[in-house]
Amino acid sequence: MKFGSPRFEGNRAFTSAVLAKTARIREGEPYTAAAVDAALVSLRRRYDDAGYPDVRVTCRPLEPGPDAEAQVENPSFTIDEGQPQRVRDIHVTGHVLTHEDVIRKALTIEPGSALSRSDLLASQTRLYGRGIFSSVSIEAEPPAADGAASGRPREPRRRRRARRPRVGARDGSDHAGLRRRVFQRREAARTVRDLQSQHLRQRALRGPADARQ
Repeated sequence: MKFGSPRFEGNRAFTSAVLAKTARIREGEPYTAAAVDAALVSLRRRYDDAGYPDVRVTCRPLEPGPDAEAQVENPSFTIDEGQPQRVRDIHVTGHVLTHEDVIRKALTIEPGSALSRSDLLASQTRLYGRGIFSSVSIEAEPPAADGAASGRPREPRRRRRARRPRVGARDGSDHAGLRRRVFQRREAARTVRDLQSQHLRQRALRGPADARQ
């Protein structure tokens, strides 16, 4: 069985021609389930990068007929795009020792940008990579409700909803303990240096007196 031309249903954000290039299913190539799975992943990623984090993409299974070698099937993809969404603002919680600016600089998302689950995951990975947090969670709060309907009919286009990603970064207890121990050691070393300096000054003062005696 071979692939025919891919078909798409439910797509509005992208044309079928754009989605066909994204799916990378070439007409005439042998049918494989792996190629269909790869197409599904690519299509979902394309929508996710464009701010459609809730997109759902499915493909009708292809069943070989009695003459499977000469059979040509057009894979049919059904797309439920969901609402386009963007980042409204970013709320950071849970941090105690780490400054909030350090956390925000590690994020790959910013207010006004398209909301992408892959960006949320990348931000979470980067925060974990700092090695100073015991737990990190980044979740998008539910979309903000649309304003009250006015007397005028709405335009047929869909409004891009804004969501607030909530970043929970908890400073690790081991990290806090390490910083506390480092501070204590520095204070102890400073006390030793002060005592040594005081002892040297006392010896310097006693030196002339001992010489006169």
